[in-house]
Amino acid sequence: MRDQTTSGGQRYRGVRWTLRQLGFGFFRLRVHGLEEIPGRGGVILAGNHPSVLDGILLLILSPRPVRFLVAEELFNHPLLRWIFEGMGCIPVYRTNTRNGDALRAAVEALQRGEAIGIFPEGTTSDRGAMRVVRRGVGLLALKTGAPVVPFGVAGSEDAYPADARVPRPGRVTLVFAPAVTYGRSGDAFIPPAILRPVLEDVRWNIRRAMTWAHETHAAPLLLWRWKWCEVALSAFIVLPLSALLSLTSNPSLEPAAEAPRV
Repeated sequence: MRDQTTSGGQRYRGVRWTLRQLGFGFFRLRVHGLEEIPGRGGVILAGNHPSVLDGILLLILSPRPVRFLVAEELFNHPLLRWIFEGMGCIPVYRTNTRNGDALRAAVEALQRGEAIGIFPEGTTSDRGAMRVVRRGVGLLALKTGAPVVPFGVAGSEDAYPADARVPRPGRVTLVFAPAVTYGRSGDAFIPPAILRPVLEDVRWNIRRAMTWAHETHAAPLLLWRWKWCEVALSAFIVLPLSALLSLTSNPSLEPAAEAPRV
């Protein structure tokens, strides 16, 4: 299997290591269910999206490399392009004519046995709520047969509220639920009658993981002593990267307008 970060493996490991060290210094991270993520083979990590921090948190906590879907315009900046390519990110195009490129790239990555991170709502959601699941996660699952690992996030909306300019130190919880498989469709076009039940089941499983995450998040936490040096240092990396990820859009593979059938 080809590692999607072969050309930028050191970049990926460097970014992840830095974010992990500084992220744990800035946030009180609590995670359960990492054993639900398969150690090998294609897998789709799909969760709710209460804050733009969620992608960073998934990168920090996942035991294996995760590829994200990133808006195409971010690849136009030389430095961002270097970072995102090193992280194996997949550009998502806003036009109907090229949006299928992202779907094909994600399908090929899953077929190579890689992990794809996706927020099926397509945008950040309101506190405790979840929007309609877009079709991208269902298409990926049915076209590849890859398992979907639902996960729930709690607390990131407080650590980085939608109306805040910068994140704040706080407690964030992620819970991963058991993987679900939906079989593999050999059809080039997957009809709504087959796709819709998959999307509904994905949404149900994510909402269940959200409930577990909120219950875990509400449980008492042992006293955490502030490490102000780490918190201050974290600001120089966590905050700028959070701002960059806030520009990321369409993580559900849904184009700005209706895409042609794939």
